[in-house]
Amino acid sequence: MFNSSTRLLKLLASLVWYSGAVVLAFKSSKLLIEAHSINPGLLWIWLAVLAGLMIGLIKAKYLFTRLCIKNLKRIDSLKQPKL
Repeated sequence: MFNSSTRLLKLLASLVWYSGAVVLAFKSSKLLIEAHSINPGLLWIWLAVLAGLMIGLIKAKYLFTRLCIKNLKRIDSLKQPKL
C-alpha cells in the first residue's frame, strides 16, 4: 500500500528528531524566562541552564548518536520500505 523509499523514511526520521529538539528548546526557554521573571538575577537559574546544556550535549554525543545510527541502519535494511 504506502510504498516508499529509504530516502523518504530517513528524511521523515530526521524531521521527527529535529522537531523534538526544537520543541525541547522552546519549552526550556519558556521555563527559563518564567524562572527569571519570578526571581531575576539568581545564580542557580544560570547554573541550571549550564548544567542542562552540558547534560544535553553528553546525551546527544553518547546516546542519541548511537540510536540515530542504529535507526538509519534499520531503515537501510528494509526490503520493502513502507510508511
